[in-house]
Amino acid sequence: KIPFGFIGLLALLITGISAAVDPVSAGARSLGMSGAGVMLTGQGPGAGNPAGLAVLSNLTLGFQYANYFMVPELGQGAFSVGLPAMTGAFGLEYTSLGNSYYRENQVCLSFGKTLGGKLRAGISLHYLMVRQPAGFENLSSISPSLGLQVMPVEGLTIGFRVFSPAAQNYRPEGYLKLPVIIQAGLGYKLGEEVLVCFEAEKEDHEKIKYCGGIEISWKNSLIARFG
Repeated sequence: KIPFGFIGLLALLITGISAAVDPVSAGARSLGMSGAGVMLTGQGPGAGNPAGLAVLSNLTLGFQYANYFMVPELGQGAFSVGLPAMTGAFGLEYTSLGNSYYRENQVCLSFGKTLGGKLRAGISLHYLMVRQPAGFENLSSISPSLGLQVMPVEGLTIGFRVFSPAAQNYRPEGYLKLPVIIQAGLGYKLGEEVLVCFEAEKEDHEKIKYCGGIEISWKNSLIARFG
């Protein structure tokens, strides 16, 4: 058993070095830990590591809605499906942000697969759409992302993810460019009750962002997350 005083201390330490994350870029589980997600498994709305899909054994459905400023135009909804297959697992996500004047949509198809006992790999194909007001052209782009998860020892998962490795432009060209985003992080399980996560993210022309958190499971029926 892990002493809860120790858990609380870890939560405070990790919270002290975490940076804010974009709520559109993460699912609910990840957001509960400040956006750390490349080491997580399973399926859920929001961009994540496609390698984590490999653990799915049943059909899963996920729904999410977030609005941090209570402004209708800034509400973001997401829906996702996870489907296991003979050689791995597929995931399909749809996310939407905005209103009738300006809207960002994304459809993402992912596949994750286990390669041996200590490696998972995955790939996602993102179709992004930006609908703009009258007088401005609508934009669209197709971009891949690649993910890996390595389990070198029991309880430890190290995750990597690269989004838009070619840094291509939206179409029509000249309006907006997709940034290259590189994420790396690790998650370590302290017994059966506690998962500690830490992640770093680097985006083109931006400083490195750090995030982390703790997930505490109580008898598999109640989960608390700190970030």
